[in-house]
Amino acid sequence: TIAVVGEDGNYTIALNAFTLEIFNINGQLIKTFANENLTIGLNSVKWNGLNNTGKLIQSGIYFIQATSGNHVKSKTITLLK
Repeated sequence: TIAVVGEDGNYTIALNAFTLEIFNINGQLIKTFANENLTIGLNSVKWNGLNNTGKLIQSGIYFIQATSGNHVKSKTITLLK
């Protein structure tokens, strides 16, 4: 497995080359977490609602995409302020 993101924001990875991206409902890239000092096993990322330019984004539905090697997993999340 690569990333299995739980409701608590924790995820498990099997490879150390890992990217977690957040997209809005229109498919635009909002935030990227890439190789954030990760180790194989259980990890977590806390997202503060800021985009890649440091601006606070709106409440709404977003998509998380976790990529490791050739493996990709996606999940829908809701951001509430």
